[in-house]
Amino acid sequence: MSTDQKKWIQIDDPAAIFSNWAFTIKKAHWAAFGVGLREYTNQEKTEQLRDKWESKNPRYTELAKTLAGTTLKPAEKDIHPDIEEWRQLQVDRLRYKISYLAWAYSSPVAYAFEVGDIFHLATNESEVLQVVAGGDVLEVKHSRRHPDRFSIGYQATPEQLKKWLERGDIPNGVVQIHKNQSRSEIAKFYEYTG
Repeated sequence: MSTDQKKWIQIDDPAAIFSNWAFTIKKAHWAAFGVGLREYTNQEKTEQLRDKWESKNPRYTELAKTLAGTTLKPAEKDIHPDIEEWRQLQVDRLRYKISYLAWAYSSPVAYAFEVGDIFHLATNESEVLQVVAGGDVLEVKHSRRHPDRFSIGYQATPEQLKKWLERGDIPNGVVQIHKNQSRSEIAKFYEYTG
């Protein structure tokens, strides 16, 4: 998917997105769900700043009447003797802006799980989901230290893993694998008990 198709939607409290999930989603993992800091421009303050810049640069306003208006055809603009000065003034003007950082999420979400990501069950920190191999289909280890110790490998898409983390139950389509089917060298030898 091209980045042109992705939209970023500003949010006030990213932690609220994950607050009722079955597994704890820490700030370090927000990016895996398309949540991150983005730069935004304060349009009102930026226009005020640019207006002030224009008042100190009357040549910009003078050239704008000719080169930004409709008095010249595009071919005439390209050969106008002041075109290079005009272009430089436009660049200079655009440098003046008031920016701020704010939390946002991508739509559609581009999941970015990485090998080693570990998510703890909110009600029992000893139970975890761990990404042990990446790709279009992830390998996920579901394990618990106590009570009733276990370690089982699964194959899941990023969307399925998201549902699992959110709801706490294994989504339809997630496939349990034997340790011999693992793409993780460690799991192949001793990790999976199921």
